[in-house]
Amino acid sequence: MNFLKKSFLILFILSSATCLAQKDSTSNKSVRDTSAKKSFHLIPKEHSPRFAGILSAVVPGTGQAYNKKFWKMPIVYASAATVGYYVYRNYTIYKNFKDAYILAADTNLMNNILSFTVWNPIKRETFYPELYDQSRKADIQDIFRKYLDYSIVAGVAVYGLNIIDAVVDAHLYDFNISDDLSLNIHPTIFNVSSYKAVSGLTFQLKF
Repeated sequence: MNFLKKSFLILFILSSATCLAQKDSTSNKSVRDTSAKKSFHLIPKEHSPRFAGILSAVVPGTGQAYNKKFWKMPIVYASAATVGYYVYRNYTIYKNFKDAYILAADTNLMNNILSFTVWNPIKRETFYPELYDQSRKADIQDIFRKYLDYSIVAGVAVYGLNIIDAVVDAHLYDFNISDDLSLNIHPTIFNVSSYKAVSGLTFQLKF
């Protein structure tokens, strides 16, 4: 009896140890699986429209590079440079005519804005606010304030289109458009009824 008791005791201890080992192995495996699922990748393994949009939002043009549409990058930068120039030009003219309008009533002529220069890719533009009366200065100020608003709206549009273009291109990145499009024409016979057949042509278009 003592031998049987000892045998059962040993079996119980071994089975308990085995269960605990299996439990620890399962928990470790689940921890490894969880850590594997939560692993961070700077660049997604699969082509991601979201990542392309984030890139273009942070640095315009990089989303196009991520999509391997490098020819679009000069278009993005040229559009941004054009909009940036007109924002600068319209703001400079608006601000100087506004200041000239405010300073026109000052008795100290040293504070007046007699002229100012606006940089131009082709040539320098020089404006002379002193040649205009107050009403004309106010009109020019209002005109270039509107131009400035239009330039800012254009800049927002270019920025937004840059992001949308990157996202759309990323969605179509894996879309395969084959050049192997062929049209085959074959003569065939159509069975109209059990006793009658009609000859004709079959058009087969392969994508």
